[in-house]
Amino acid sequence: MTYAELPCGPPKSLVRSDSTVPVHFAHISHNGGQFDDPAVPDMALILGLSTDMPFKSDFGDGWRETRYRSGDMFIVPANTAISVDCGGACSALHAVMPAAPIADALEEDGLNPDSALGPLYGPVFHDDAIRAAILQMWLQTLRHGPLDPLLHDALMQTFLGSLLTKAKARSVTLSNRLTPKEVERVMDYCMQHLDHGVRVAELGELVGMSEAHFTRSFRRSTGHSPYQFVLRLRLSRACSLLQDRNLSLAEVAYACGFSSQSHLTDLFRVRVGVSPAQYRSELLEA
Repeated sequence: MTYAELPCGPPKSLVRSDSTVPVHFAHISHNGGQFDDPAVPDMALILGLSTDMPFKSDFGDGWRETRYRSGDMFIVPANTAISVDCGGACSALHAVMPAAPIADALEEDGLNPDSALGPLYGPVFHDDAIRAAILQMWLQTLRHGPLDPLLHDALMQTFLGSLLTKAKARSVTLSNRLTPKEVERVMDYCMQHLDHGVRVAELGELVGMSEAHFTRSFRRSTGHSPYQFVLRLRLSRACSLLQDRNLSLAEVAYACGFSSQSHLTDLFRVRVGVSPAQYRSELLEA
């Protein structure tokens, strides 16, 4: 199946960045539904650009249920048929790359590709470094066409290094975690109070823990400190609100709990890799 034949319609943009590991980028938007994708010899990373929806996926090992928000991503390994059920509107970037050169690059470093990246296959996750590298490759390619091979390879090295770091972190089994229901309770509370201050002590009270105990358990459960987690949610909401041209950048900032437009801009540029204005421009014009 080609991108033009997708059930959700053709992509808003389709570009290619060539080098040692060529990457096809497709910006795809849809209003939800169930999609079945056949197995292909390529690996794909699906990055949410603007979405907040219930999400189910089946990689052949049973259905997983979670929430899929702007900035979240998941990886489809090569030669894997998948089914996804999207419970709402979604604008996502599909970065598709051949698995063979990635495997070759990992094997040159003495790594087994399946075991090295296996912990990331399937589950939805979030990583600012991976997102920034993929967005930079895509946006630079949109603006200027195929990247200079040296720049592409440098970004690809950053991308692969971040993937390996994330995979290693996910593979470590840690004790004293929060239960999935406790994480969901904390997440719901944070989402309801994003436009106001969220205190760690309040989050600890939700699950009956002291502030220090909650901070340790939360980090072990999510891979993020409470501050990093709330910041991630705020940036995710900002990505969604930036689609609305009627909202000023200051209104977006205050709706997401940032103290000012400059506060949003500084953190957005660091975490996403571009300014909110650039993100809005590229997203709406792509």
